[in-house]
Amino acid sequence: MMKTRSIWAVILSAVLPVIALCSCQSGPEINSTSTPEINSTSTLEIIPTPIPEGLNRIEIVMEGDQQEFGPVEETVYVIPKEMEVFNHQAVYNRGIRWIEVEEGNQTFVVSDGVLFTKDMKELVYCPIGRETVHYEIPSSVKIIGKAAFQNCRNMKSVTLPAGITEIGSSAFSNCMSLESIALPSELKTIPNNVFSHCISLEEIIIPEGVTTIGEYAFSGCKSLKSVTLPSTLTQIDAYAFQACESLTTISFPKNLKTIGKNAFYTCYRLESYPSGNVAIGENAFFETRYEKNQKDIFEITAKGILNKYNGTDSIVILPEGITNIQGMVFSDAEITSITIPASLKSSTQEIDDGVLVYHTFLINLNNQKLLMNSGKTFNEIIVHPDNPYYTVIDGVLYSKDLTNLILYPQGKPDKEFVIPDHVKVIAPAAFLNCNQLESVYIPDSVVDIQYEAFSGCKSLREARIPEHLSGRSSCAEAFYGTPFFELSGFQIAQ
Repeated sequence: MMKTRSIWAVILSAVLPVIALCSCQSGPEINSTSTPEINSTSTLEIIPTPIPEGLNRIEIVMEGDQQEFGPVEETVYVIPKEMEVFNHQAVYNRGIRWIEVEEGNQTFVVSDGVLFTKDMKELVYCPIGRETVHYEIPSSVKIIGKAAFQNCRNMKSVTLPAGITEIGSSAFSNCMSLESIALPSELKTIPNNVFSHCISLEEIIIPEGVTTIGEYAFSGCKSLKSVTLPSTLTQIDAYAFQACESLTTISFPKNLKTIGKNAFYTCYRLESYPSGNVAIGENAFFETRYEKNQKDIFEITAKGILNKYNGTDSIVILPEGITNIQGMVFSDAEITSITIPASLKSSTQEIDDGVLVYHTFLINLNNQKLLMNSGKTFNEIIVHPDNPYYTVIDGVLYSKDLTNLILYPQGKPDKEFVIPDHVKVIAPAAFLNCNQLESVYIPDSVVDIQYEAFSGCKSLREARIPEHLSGRSSCAEAFYGTPFFELSGFQIAQ
């Protein structure tokens, strides 16, 4: 009789928990090493999966807050109940195939051999020895943790749920077999190192809403051939696409403001380059096909002096590294727009015998000189924001401190222009041959209007000149060759 009671006790001890669990109205079936507390409305997707046979079961030893790991190959790791923080460095590049959580742990849970936070909202760690080639992340997950899939070299594809809002740094780095992944639309940032050295990845579409691509994000993705950037992107950080050897073209969005140093370094086949006012870091396009083509277009000495321009494009982007412009390198070009890099300091072109060559502009600022072709339709100047000498406001070139108005583009269509009251000096030939201009207002802050500043402005009939400048001969010379000069009866001293 006692033996019969013992048998029934064993049976009841096994059956009653199952009956109690099934009595829940919508609670999921759970059969994992660690069972989270759930209520009747829980929708956690915890998948019970038997631990593969033949694996060594090694427990993590806790020494205070420290975790000690022995040599690991083909191993199940047991997370102790007192562990609250998972140490990715301790399991880096080890042959872990499975994770087990000790009963009573209040922080972590395992589903299908993958480690999650207790509420199943963050995927913490996928064992690198996992043999499956595809993994579908549960829909409850909102965050993919730092280094969560790092070194999962068997993984060819991962399906992300639509609700993912954050991916941690290095989350998929060194996933050597990863061929495809679709990023969710809720992302705002592509973090550092997230896909670095995913050497099998061929295509990536960055979703709309993303504003930043972090450092080394796709570095070393040597099979990457297609990259789609969103219109919302404003920043590409340093080394982001370094050594993407298969990348040939990329369309840069108009809102892009910054490309960090070495961002596309050694992308040997890349022919693309951004237009507009983009701050481009040192060597961002070094060893690309674009950079090699630039060497044919711009003849630059080892000291950074531009000796010759061989291009035919109307839009000219001077490459980083140019520090000086030698001679009249743009005299035969039909340029409508020019971008000045951060490295440009001066031009060595001088005025021959005191005569200004009319098809060029000579810009003077504290003995720093820049020569560029004016062109009949020249209408835009773009200055790298890190250039220490020049800046542009509303298409007009000023000295960095805004006290010198250096150049007003000839092709600018405005008929009237009010010079800002921070300007003190109007540079030589600053408005040379600006034939659209009919009226100009010069504020009292201006103390000097230099040689031929408005010369050749054929439509200029009105000009407000400060009283303290109106009687100067230099002021008369500044307006020589304009209707205003004739109407005002200026006299030039002999």
